[in-house]
Amino acid sequence: MIKKFLLQGISVAIMLLTLIYFTDTFLVHDNIFHCSISSIIHQAHHLTIVQHLLILGLLPIYIATIVYGACLLGAYLGTKVGYLLKTK
Repeated sequence: MIKKFLLQGISVAIMLLTLIYFTDTFLVHDNIFHCSISSIIHQAHHLTIVQHLLILGLLPIYIATIVYGACLLGAYLGTKVGYLLKTK
């Protein structure tokens, strides 16, 4: 009973840490891909007004996609670690 609870806790912790790490890496910190929110807004200032509004209109969809992808990756890694730690 305690081992099952501990394994579930570890799986959830890995899922949450993966979500936080990838979301923070892609949305907040500027990296070699230039895909953070600040770099996207900075690059949108050099476009025409229609392209600028299009980029800013699609930005919430981009943020939701990154968060959803990080959730899926975290769930996948959490279940894999749970299976690895499971004792028979």
